[in-house]
Parts: sequence; structure tokens; C-alpha cells
Amino acid sequence: MGTIGILKTGASVYNHKSNGNGVNDVANHEDNEKPSLDNCAGHASGDCIYHYHEISMTDVCAFDETFNHCEWIGTMFDGFRLYSHCKKTDGKYLLSCYKMTGTGGESTSDFVFDTTGKDCDLDIANGYDFTGKGIKDSEGNAMTGYHYVAASTYPWTSAYLYGEMKSSYKAS
Repeated sequence: MGTIGILKTGASVYNHKSNGNGVNDVANHEDNEKPSLDNCAGHASGDCIYHYHEISMTDVCAFDETFNHCEWIGTMFDGFRLYSHCKKTDGKYLLSCYKMTGTGGESTSDFVFDTTGKDCDLDIANGYDFTGKGIKDSEGNAMTGYHYVAASTYPWTSAYLYGEMKSSYKAS
């Protein structure tokens, strides 16, 4: 719960959990925080910190008001970069490997990380090792190394931090 990264806009990135009625509530669910999210999938917390639980693909929500695929949009508190929705070389988006197994998606217990299917790409933290995959960033550069990737499904941003939490933050 709380800030796990900072976007270039200055807004905070929160994980998929809600500060609602239960500790395992999913923020992006109609019975939790979703009704309070604005058109960019963000809102302010009780202590007035504007944050996102999801990264929108809408132009007006982008840092420069133009959405770009696979653009470096922020940095998580373990030092790894967060990229907007990325496409593979076949033109399909990198997909989360979380599958809904519960009844309604209101609780984190309604989801399981499952890599048995061939229709997912991201690891348990919603990250991806780009090395050797031929994927290019929004500026046309071949991507290498591990980075977090925004997804259009649960958990939308990072479910966990892959690396160690930094005691101080410095943008790279």
C-alpha cells in the first residue's frame, strides 16, 4: 500500500491494492476504489497524494500529452524503470500472467499468477527482461535488461518490487 514509484509527471504509482474495507481489496474494482478514479485512472489518497493504480493509454494522460508505446514513464522505488504498455515484435502487447480464478475480481485472492498458458509475458512483479527480444522503446532503441511494464489487466502496475527497496530515490 502506498507509493511504490514516481512517474515523470510527479504523480505516485500505487500497486493494485485498495485502501478500502479489506487488506486484500483490488483498487480497480467497482466495489472498491474504481468509481473514484478519474479519466486517467488516478485519484488522490486521503492524505492528498495523487496516484495511479493503472496507467492509461489516453493521450491527455501522458507526460507530454501524447501516449507512446513502451515509453519510460517513471521509476519504481527499487530503481527499475516503469514503461508504458509495450508491444512485442509481433505487434501484440506484453500481457500479465495473472488469471482471475475467483468470482468477481474484488479481492487479490480472486487472482493467481499462472504461466502455464502461452498468452502471457510478464513476471509475478509485472516486469520483463527485454534482453535479446528485439523490442524497441518509444525512441526506437533496442531495449535490454529488466523493467516493469504497464498492463491493461490485473495488476496493471507492479504487484511487487523485483529489486530491493531503495532508501533514497534518484531518477536515472
